[in-house]
Amino acid sequence: MAQFRIDPSAACIDGHFPDQPLVPGVVIVDRVIHLITAADGVRIDGIRRVKFPGPLLPGQTCEVDWRQSRRARIRFTCQADKVEVAVGTLITASDGEDEG
Repeated sequence: MAQFRIDPSAACIDGHFPDQPLVPGVVIVDRVIHLITAADGVRIDGIRRVKFPGPLLPGQTCEVDWRQSRRARIRFTCQADKVEVAVGTLITASDGEDEG
């Protein structure tokens, strides 16, 4: 498990959305990928799916948990204040067995 926080003054927050600022989903996924690759030394080749069931507000601490779900897949969940804000599956670099 790891965590991150996006400062309310970060450039990515400006204009997203003016009256109700939210951390953009692409920023959440970028941070998740960075945390996983730094912790596990894996290379992420793609995103299988991501859902954003709740908002992540600027300044909130986001807790990220992940696990290898099966070969070449990592499932992750993100929570802020015990509310799920993102859940998804990432595709890791192939081990080469499927290549011809």
